[in-house]
Amino acid sequence: MIIVYDRLEKPPSPHSTDSDAGVAKYSFIGLGGRGQRALQRFGLWDDVEKCCTAVLGRKDWSPESDEGVERIFKDRPITTQVLPRDKLVAILHEHIVKNYNEQIELNYGYEVIPVDFNCKRRNSGIHDVQDD
Repeated sequence: MIIVYDRLEKPPSPHSTDSDAGVAKYSFIGLGGRGQRALQRFGLWDDVEKCCTAVLGRKDWSPESDEGVERIFKDRPITTQVLPRDKLVAILHEHIVKNYNEQIELNYGYEVIPVDFNCKRRNSGIHDVQDD
């Protein structure tokens, strides 16, 4: 059994449209060929791709300049796909619950604090966020 603790609350359904508005407040994740193949291997890519937007490039900024450098990639065999991090987390959560519920236990609202094994007091390192 794998036990996962997450500081954040349980993600909403990936089918919820609540996170589709106000995209400026979300962190986006770009999935290139390696990420797409990994998700295909676990049978997740079709669900993830439905929530993605294809991008042909990116814009990078350096600390020394206000102007970014735009890069366009037209000749790549796989187009990078981008989606909000929260949407990806929701899809992964749903997949684990549906397919691996007996093997993976998901716990939300907990913060894990590293354990100091040289410390004399016993400490599990897991605290309910509401207890803080």
